[in-house]
Amino acid sequence: MKHRSAGKAPPAKLDAELARAFTSVARATTEGECAFIDRELDEWEKRFNQQLPPP
Repeated sequence: MKHRSAGKAPPAKLDAELARAFTSVARATTEGECAFIDRELDEWEKRFNQQLPPP
């Protein structure tokens, strides 16, 4: 994220959402929870690419 934000702090909301997803992954115990997290990460990636387009 830092690379795409030109060395500045990445957008706080994106950073917080990713941290929350990592916490969820660590706590997931069922296949359904993992599938939900996978969908959430797909949506996060779309927002990430919109806010910080790839070079």
